[in-house]
Amino acid sequence: MKLNSFLKVTAGALGLAAMCALGAAFLVPTAARAETLTVRCLPEQKKVPYGKSRELVIKIDIDSEKGKTTRRLPLNIAVVLDRSGSMSGAKIEKARQAACALVDQLGAEDTFSLVAYDNDVDVLIPAQRIEEKAEIKRKIERIRPGGSTALYAGVEEGAKQLKRYFETKNINRVILLSDGLANVGPSSTGEVRDLGRRLSGKGISVSTIGLGDDYNEDLMTALAVASDANYYYVKDVEKLQQVFEKELGELLAVTARNIRIRIVLPNGVEPLGLIGRDEKFDTDKRTGEVTFAPFYSGQQRYIFLRCRLPDNETEETRDVAKVQLSYDDELNAGKRVETEQVVQVSYSKDAEEAAKTVDKSVVIARDLQYNALEKDRAVQYNDSGNYKEANRILKLNEQKLRQLATDAKKDGTVSANEIQKLEAEADQMNEAAAGTAAAPMTPSARKATTEQSYRTKMAK
Repeated sequence: MKLNSFLKVTAGALGLAAMCALGAAFLVPTAARAETLTVRCLPEQKKVPYGKSRELVIKIDIDSEKGKTTRRLPLNIAVVLDRSGSMSGAKIEKARQAACALVDQLGAEDTFSLVAYDNDVDVLIPAQRIEEKAEIKRKIERIRPGGSTALYAGVEEGAKQLKRYFETKNINRVILLSDGLANVGPSSTGEVRDLGRRLSGKGISVSTIGLGDDYNEDLMTALAVASDANYYYVKDVEKLQQVFEKELGELLAVTARNIRIRIVLPNGVEPLGLIGRDEKFDTDKRTGEVTFAPFYSGQQRYIFLRCRLPDNETEETRDVAKVQLSYDDELNAGKRVETEQVVQVSYSKDAEEAAKTVDKSVVIARDLQYNALEKDRAVQYNDSGNYKEANRILKLNEQKLRQLATDAKKDGTVSANEIQKLEAEADQMNEAAAGTAAAPMTPSARKATTEQSYRTKMAK
């Protein structure tokens, strides 16, 4: 079946991603434009040597146009603030300042609420339209720390406040700030992840901000990932307001929302999963689905899919995947955009010719994705007390990244920016490995490593 016969570029193209092992290959790179989102389908190889079955890597980049938004969506925001005893001093002062600065940037069409938690959960500012900013800020400035950390109940109450003004056309977001371990109520990573998934299913996302070195980064990351929101590690309390400004800046510049990617593989092509993401394929139907939080102006995201091609003994072209993208285009009055694209792979009898079609940029992106998974594995060994193995994994992958950077410089087709990414990642692996051969990672090193892995896997 011809590729063009399957293209329906009513307003753009899709997004998908794929990934695979060393001897893989692919399709013809394409770029399609939906009215606000642009999708580029980038194969690891354009031609595949025919023969036995092999894995296939496809990287799909989704870019949002740098907006000239004529309107912005109303914001429905609930700040959920840790006021436990550990937040005393500069932490609570800077948290109050950041929350007040956020209120200053909201408009009359927005709604705001603030929930504070320690042993108990209190709604200090019930959900309301932004009208009396001075009074709202006075209430924020009166917050004082003391007690333990009922994080789970705090997030639940923040979501309840959002529901009071919930509308699907709004951006409905909880912003959670904590500096300590959840020690009142449900506190496991699994329980908090499930809460995030339930809220996501109701149209609510949760961005998390971990302050200092004493909070549970696994829990905070899981909550953000479950709703495709943001996670921030803030070591320096002086940078807290910048994080609030970044979060709000994205929400004020939304260009596309309700973004859904559906992937359908034809008979004979086996789905092997999405790299670094939790979404699962229905193996019987060979379908998978990914949803994204709203895109903001100029944002770039990607996903990777692994699939296996069947045996092939002839030179031919075959369909590999059908990818369907749909979203609400906020640069065009919220119009629903739907488009579909078919990815194909070409086979060649000439293995050397096929090898020349390897896309080094996709290979680098693939290896950085795998490196993020290796960071996670090293952290797990570190947590179990096997410090030697954690250190070995970190040092081995540092060496691999430095070799990739060296080879990329010789290749001549790889951009300086991509080489810098490899070198920066290698430096991060070196920092994470420092002093861990016979001792655990420091709390700050573990948090930095976890955040780096999160940003790579989630394309944040």
